[in-house]
Amino acid sequence: EARALAKTKCADVKQCKAVPMGARPCGGPSEFVITCGDTKVLEEKAKAASAAEQKLNEKEGRMGTCIALSPPTLKLEGGACTAAAAPRTDVPM
Repeated sequence: EARALAKTKCADVKQCKAVPMGARPCGGPSEFVITCGDTKVLEEKAKAASAAEQKLNEKEGRMGTCIALSPPTLKLEGGACTAAAAPRTDVPM
């Protein structure tokens, strides 16, 4: 539901944002949703999705690699916000 709220069409890369969403078992988001402009509603939905995933992680005793997912570098391509490169996954927590 949160991903559906993301609007990538943008006029300026300064308006692009990477909203953290989900919860890795060791902490931190499981992904970033790229969007443009006002992020209030998207952030609320992403926060709810993250809380639900964290609850499931705890309930099922999930384990992870404990490597932090860093926010992607953003760029404007063809009038849309995109990730300039894959997020780094080599930052131990």
